[in-house]
Order: sequence, then structure tokens, then C-alpha cells
Amino acid sequence: MTPAPRTALAAAMLVVLALAGCSPTEPEPTETPAASATPDAVETTEPSAPPATEEPGLDESERAAIVTGVERSDPAAIGPYMADPVTYILASSECCGPLTPVDALSELLSYTAASSGWSTAVDPAYLDEVRLSPYYAEYVPADVIAMKASSDDLVVIFGITEDRITSVLVGWENVLLFT
Repeated sequence: MTPAPRTALAAAMLVVLALAGCSPTEPEPTETPAASATPDAVETTEPSAPPATEEPGLDESERAAIVTGVERSDPAAIGPYMADPVTYILASSECCGPLTPVDALSELLSYTAASSGWSTAVDPAYLDEVRLSPYYAEYVPADVIAMKASSDDLVVIFGITEDRITSVLVGWENVLLFT
């Protein structure tokens, strides 16, 4: 054999080897496979876990930290619990609506800074009356942290959804009852 046919034969062999490596290994199925029989359930003698009871979104220590944050004008104590956005409402004003947590904290702490003697002993009947207000009812859900300043009757009501403050309602005690 002359060199040219040998080279052609070697090239042909390389092409055949290269093409052999390109063929698919398995054809793709064209029909939906039938379901196989499921094994019988195995009975266990271990009791199942009792159903979990739903815990409140914020525990007592977190709620206390939020109240302390208002008392001390400490945004770091309140901010981690705020939703983004949070609805901030200053009663009898045009302020504010949905805000970032930073803006809501700025509004809240600047408005509450002059008040003192904060107590969470807000009468549940008072909260029910605020819930009847056509202006403020939506900002007083079932789960709230409500506090009142003894120095001037300023009230702050944090609306809680799961583990976040979703609304902040601030106003004088009598103004929040305005209907």
C-alpha cells in the first residue's frame, strides 16, 4: 500500500471511531410508564407525634423588648420585628401609610420621645372600642402590643401578624375613639 491509501484508511477509521462515540446510549421512552404496585403499609407500634400547637408570633421577651424600645427611644430594640413595609398611622393627621421600617421608627420615636410612664396595661375594652372606629379599626388586629404613656395619655398600638409588626397606630387616647 502506498502512503496515500494508508492515510485515507486511517482517516476513515478515525471517523468511524468518532461517530461510534456519538450514538445515544439509550432511546428515550415514548410512552408513559405504568405505575407499579405500592407495597402494603407497614404497621408501627410507635405513637405519632401530637399535633403542634400554634405559638404566638412574638414571645413575651420579644414583646417586652419592643415596649422597652419605645420607652428608651431605641430603634434597635423595635426594628428587627417590623415588616417591610409597615403601615404607620398618626391619628388625626395625614401621616403616613406604608413606610420602610427605618422611616416608621423615625416617625414613632420622634413622636413618642416626650412621653413617659409607658404601661402595657391597656384595657382590652378600650382596644375593642378602637376596633369599632371606621378610621382605625384595620390597624388594631386581634394580636397587638398596646401601650399608653401616663404622662399624656398617648397610645401606641402595634399590630402583629405572625412574628412581625405590620402596623403602628399612634394617637391620644380619646382621639383613637373618634367615630
